[in-house]
Amino acid sequence: MYCLGCNVQAWDGPYWFEDDNEHSMTVNTERYLQVMTKFWAALGRRSGINRAKQWFQQDGAIPHTSNESLTWLRQRFPDRLISRSCDPQWAPQSPDLNPPDFYLWGYLKDNVYINNPPTSRQ
Repeated sequence: MYCLGCNVQAWDGPYWFEDDNEHSMTVNTERYLQVMTKFWAALGRRSGINRAKQWFQQDGAIPHTSNESLTWLRQRFPDRLISRSCDPQWAPQSPDLNPPDFYLWGYLKDNVYINNPPTSRQ
């Protein structure tokens, strides 16, 4: 499993959810926050990126919307978080509001899993 951040200026990631043997791991809140901490640090190192102006959008997966995850995200993206259980409220499953869910992730998954690789290096 992985996550990827993007904005108008650059891509951040991908960030892989793997164990020490490079096997994919199930995402839980703890692992999600570890990866988000890496993403936040990488975003801060980018030249010309003002984190105070960045919005963050995610899907409604349970590790993303746990109380702990939303607290962490709200601290870093106050009033700029698009997610389940947040303001502003966004229409679920709307392709015009979340293009990655309706095109990019399906396209990437089709290409990444074409040979069903067990590790990111493969």
